[in-house]
Amino acid sequence: MINSYFTNNTANRDGGAINMDSGTVSNCNFADNKATGTNSWGGAIMFVNTGTVSNCNFTGNKATRNGGAVYFWNQSTVTNCNFTDNTARYGGAIYFYKNGAVKKSYFKDNSANNYSDIYCNSELILDDNTFVNNETNTSDAINIANAKLTLSKTAFTYNTKVQKPTVTLTNGAVLKEGVDYTLQWSTASPKNAGTYTVTVTGIGDYTGTAKATFTINKAANPLTVKAKTATVKFSAVKKKAQTLAVSKVVTFSKKGQGTLTYAKASGNKKITIDKKTGKVTVGKGLKKGTYKVKVKIKAKGNANYKVSAFKTITFKIKIK
Repeated sequence: MINSYFTNNTANRDGGAINMDSGTVSNCNFADNKATGTNSWGGAIMFVNTGTVSNCNFTGNKATRNGGAVYFWNQSTVTNCNFTDNTARYGGAIYFYKNGAVKKSYFKDNSANNYSDIYCNSELILDDNTFVNNETNTSDAINIANAKLTLSKTAFTYNTKVQKPTVTLTNGAVLKEGVDYTLQWSTASPKNAGTYTVTVTGIGDYTGTAKATFTINKAANPLTVKAKTATVKFSAVKKKAQTLAVSKVVTFSKKGQGTLTYAKASGNKKITIDKKTGKVTVGKGLKKGTYKVKVKIKAKGNANYKVSAFKTITFKIKIK
């Protein structure tokens, strides 16, 4: 539809001047049209589906519910239009039920109970528009929850350092931190394993909040061990049992995180190992010789490290 004038038209339902499925409206003027039903949409135009409106003037149009001048059901675009003194309950000039884009347009003296110029339920792109003296009972700012919030990573592995993802917020264009929104982290310096939340709060032309979560997972346990050979004097073990510190039979390249536990897997029954301390006891009366003992060692882990796998080694006890 092009080069047309619509003045003082009234509809008891939606679309005071035009109710159409999809289409293009260009170089038209709409003045003092009304959608007067109890909950009517689109004082001048109601698009049941998608619409493209360009180079049009909308003055003094009114809808009792949504979109004082124009109502769009699906993704639509408005370019180079003037909206003056239009009125509705939501979106004094335009109401987008889904995504919308408004470019190079002028808004003046529009009014609504909520969002005097534009109301959008989803992603709204604004580019090179002018807004003058519009009036609403609530803020005209765009709800930040309708923007796309993306984290560069949602899962990290504990590495003793502070780790945060990069936050990107887009609403057609990439929004700027400090200009369009602020960030608040559930923990200022997330370092330990756990789940964290970043809250985005709209400022300037944006309002509302949006949240995203990310996780720092536990790291693998670094337990690394190597067997040694310990020597016990036969003269000593002949008199009484001898106890050796775990360091006499095991070398810890990396001791691991969390409590260590020890389990004897095989070896002479007179050689025992303390489950908690790893101390080795050589029983009284054991004969001279070299004895092999197999032991399994595990680190329990903690808040930042997983339980380790069993490390199995075979150490030797020489009695001479």
